[in-house]
Amino acid sequence: MQMFFSRLTRYRSYAGMSKSHRRRQGHECECLGDFTNDGTIGFEDVLYLLSNWGSPNADLNGSGTTDFEDLLVILSVWGTC
Repeated sequence: MQMFFSRLTRYRSYAGMSKSHRRRQGHECECLGDFTNDGTIGFEDVLYLLSNWGSPNADLNGSGTTDFEDLLVILSVWGTC
């Protein structure tokens, strides 16, 4: 459990990057994880992430693939952008 929280803290700091920095990293959304561009991180965004599992399409942490670590990122920024 300790390892989970240390990873979550690391991803929260990634999620806290400025929008311009995230764009330079290849994230075009106004808010990291807001794949639906509705101003919130919610269920539809998680569905998009899960439907792109294993591909680079929903990669939020820059690893090149959508995986469990990206799920942690989206859960850490849940709610209104």
